Parts: sequence; C-alpha cells; structure tokens
Amino acid sequence: MHRATFMHHAPCRYPACVCTFADYFGLATLQPALPFYLATIGVDDVPLWAGIILSGQFAAVVLGNLVWGVAADRFGARKVLQITMVGDAIFFAATGFCRNLPLLIVVRVFAGLSTPLVPSLAYIFEKCTKEGVVAGMARYGFSVISGYMVAGAFVGAAYESLGWMVTSLITGAVAVVGFGVVTASEPPPPREPGQARPQSSGVRDAVKNPLFITFGVTCLTNGYLMMLMMNLLVFNLRDVFDFSAGQVGTVFIATTMIMIACSFYVVPRVSKRFGMRNTINGAGVAIIGLCVLLSLPFAYSHVAVYILLNFLLITSFQFSHAPNQARAKILGEELTVNGTGAITGISRTLWALGQAGSPVIALSLYSEVGRAAPFWSFAVLKALEMLLSKSLGVDLFPASERSANVGKKGADEGREKGESKGEGEGEEGDAGTLMALGDAEAGRGGEIALADVSKRTRTLSTEV
Repeated sequence: MHRATFMHHAPCRYPACVCTFADYFGLATLQPALPFYLATIGVDDVPLWAGIILSGQFAAVVLGNLVWGVAADRFGARKVLQITMVGDAIFFAATGFCRNLPLLIVVRVFAGLSTPLVPSLAYIFEKCTKEGVVAGMARYGFSVISGYMVAGAFVGAAYESLGWMVTSLITGAVAVVGFGVVTASEPPPPREPGQARPQSSGVRDAVKNPLFITFGVTCLTNGYLMMLMMNLLVFNLRDVFDFSAGQVGTVFIATTMIMIACSFYVVPRVSKRFGMRNTINGAGVAIIGLCVLLSLPFAYSHVAVYILLNFLLITSFQFSHAPNQARAKILGEELTVNGTGAITGISRTLWALGQAGSPVIALSLYSEVGRAAPFWSFAVLKALEMLLSKSLGVDLFPASERSANVGKKGADEGREKGESKGEGEGEEGDAGTLMALGDAEAGRGGEIALADVSKRTRTLSTEV
C-alpha cells in the first residue's frame, strides 16, 4: 500500500521540482557572481549595470510566466517544460561566453523568458489529485528555496577558483539534468487519431470572478510580503543589532529551515484538516497581528524578541502561501475549460509583481519614514485584502470546508475499518462509513448555503 501510494505521487513531485531547482539555481547564481564579473570586463558603474541586467532578466520571467501558462494548456505541461529547460540550458551556458554588456543583457533576457516555473506548476496540477496538490506545492517551494541556497553556497565556495565561464557552464549542465529528468518521466496517455487537446476557454470570465480576484490579490500581497520579510530582516539585523554578514547568513539559514519544515510537514496537514481558505485567512489574521507587533518599539528591545517575531511571521506566511498556490488548480478546473495553465501563469505574474514592487516601496518607507512603517503599512494592506473578500461575497472562513474534510476523513476510516474486520464484522465498518457520509452531507449542506451567497459567480466546490 505504501509503495503504491509513493509511486502514484512520485510523478507529481520530482520532475517538476528538479526543473524548478535547476532554474532557480541558474538565476540565483548570477546575482552574487555578476558584480565581480562586470568589474573584470571593465564596466565603470557596476551597481547600475548589474541592476539593469537583473531587472531585465526578471522582467522577462514575468512575461514568460504568461506565455508558458497558455502554452501548457495548449500543448501539455510536460512538452512545454522540456522546451523551457532546453532554453535554460542554452542561455545559462551561453552566459559564460558573453564579453560585453549588450550581449550579456540579451542572453539573460532570453534566460528569463525560458522560465519553467509555470509549466512546473501546471505539471504538478496535471499529475496530482486535489488532495495531493498542497503536498506538491510543498515540494515545489522546497525546490525554490534550495535553488537559492545551493546557488549562494556554490558561488561562495567555487566562483573564485572556477571563474565566470565554468560557473555558467555548470548552471547550463544542471538545466540539462532537469531536461533529462522530465523527458524520462511518464508521458501523458496517447490521444486517439485526430483527437486534440480541448480548446482553452473561460479564462477571461474566470479572472472577473470574485473567487479569482481574492486569490490573485493574495498572490500579489504574498509576493510583496516575502521580499519585505527578507529585506527588512537584513537591514534591521545590520542597523539595529549590529549583526555581521556571517551572523545574518546564519539567521537566513535558520529561516530557510523553518520554511522547509512548514512546507513539508505542517502546512499540508493543517490545510487538509481545516480547508484551504480557512488556513489561508487564519494565517492572514496572524500576519496582521505580527506586523503590528513588529511596528512597536518593544519588538526591537532585544534581538531574541525580534528574531522570534520574524520567525512567527515567516511561518504564518507559509500557511498563507502554500495553500493559496494550490488554489490555482481548483479555480482553473472549476472556472475554465483547459485553462489551468493560464490561471497559474496569471497568478505567478501577480506574485512576481508583488516581489518586484516590494523592495522599492518597503525600503523607501524604511529609510524615509522609519523601521516600523513597512510593517504597519502591510498590516493595513492585508486587512484591506480581507475586507475586499468580504465585500465581494467570498466567505473567509467557510464552515463547510471543515465539515466536508471531517466527513471525508470519517468515511475513509469507516471503509478501512470495514475492510479490516472481515465479512463477519463488515456491517460495523459500513455503519461507520454511513455515519461519516452523513457528516459529509452536512458539509455539502454548508456548501449549498455558500453557493447561494455567491450565486452571481458560479456554484463552486468549497475546496477553492
């Protein structure tokens, strides 16, 4: 049973996650190595041109998210993932041969356009069941975090001895490994002669749906919050508590471990028990409270207090972010026909826009208004996000989500009990199943009530 379950879920975890790791490894390797390389080729204003190159690369990632999401709906996630990994391998490796600024900018823009992030998510959504998609998101998040970690460690340990060209070729080789893994994965079943993928439809109507609007706004604010947390952690540890670069690095490693632990072990279980929206919005309430606390003077009274509050904020962020990413699958299936890739691409674009805007806005507030301003302003923004949901008729804490999950769990336990007792005692297991199904019916009753409230949108599964 365990081995069968493992083999069932393995396809949805590993090929997409290996590709995501390879992409983030290649993108993140550039950041610490680029200033040193620009200095060696005689660039005068290194910070300016490093910013232009990195901005161009990540602007291309935003565009790529939209393009590859639509392509995944049309051609299939696996095929598009292969295409993007070929692009990554070519342009990561070609970076090593760039000896002037114009060529380097062009190559890194194409590297950004080759982003496999949305096809990776679409691949997970195609392979995973609704019950397994949050766990799939946890593995995806781990691949992102580990890509950043390994890239930083790789540059720190090896760049001075290997140099720019060899470092770039290695990032290209890692992308080749990602291509090989996804190519070796199980292909989709062959189609009948003349049968094509269904035409994507309903995306334009979906983005106007209140459920998508609230989902998209949460993507935007989560992207903003992630960069806010990381940037302010560095500046406050340095400016308020006089931390060295090595001490800040140690805190970052601890932060990463917390994010990994939450993603792998805690968030999927909580989300399964209480439902996605209950988990996301419960985390939202915690985020508001913690941002208020971090805007007060006592948060900076001792370094241990400040780090503890940041760790709690990062944990709350994970409870908001991982389930919200998984909602792209459910919304795509409920609101569109073969439009999950496009929905995922739009959501990742909103996330990237939040990430892009956060450093400018948050650090401007930090330097011009004070260290409390970024936190209390985000608390206000998060509260407005939740009020928007209520004003659109979207229930923040639907009781039917929890009832349905409890009922399903009871039904599963009843079936297992009936099977284990044998024929003589099977009736007892059947009775447990029927009782649990009664609980599930109560959950569906709540679902019907929710649908009445949102009648103008559509009748949706309460799992959204």
